[in-house]
Amino acid sequence: MKAVQVIGRWERSGLRDRKWIAHHFREWLWEHGIAVRSNLSFDIRKPGSYTTDADVRKWHQDGDGRNNKRRRFWLVMWSNVKPTELRLKRSKRIFEVAPGHVVLVRNDLVEHRSPTETHEGRWFIRVTDVAFIQPS
Repeated sequence: MKAVQVIGRWERSGLRDRKWIAHHFREWLWEHGIAVRSNLSFDIRKPGSYTTDADVRKWHQDGDGRNNKRRRFWLVMWSNVKPTELRLKRSKRIFEVAPGHVVLVRNDLVEHRSPTETHEGRWFIRVTDVAFIQPS
């Protein structure tokens, strides 16, 4: 499997409640062969709820929640506008992602950062604890 893979396009369809967004996004992922293992793995940011932390605007990889160690796990990311910027860690090759596309990212091989100019209407979803579903 590739280090960065577009799974498909997802629309928020006017949903505003984070629980409903998580529910619908989880169902969409399931239909595309990805299971979310924990509700705690969802990070849903609505417009205006972005961190002012400059670190997210630098190239980085996510920690695993245990001593912030980098480990091999998959991230799922989505944004309606101004997608998260992605690049391969070794070659620094940049990946272009269209708004609305759901992207599967291998954390140990790919760095990411928040766009330098975040759009005021930007919704963002990140899921960190996923597994692949075996076809039946």
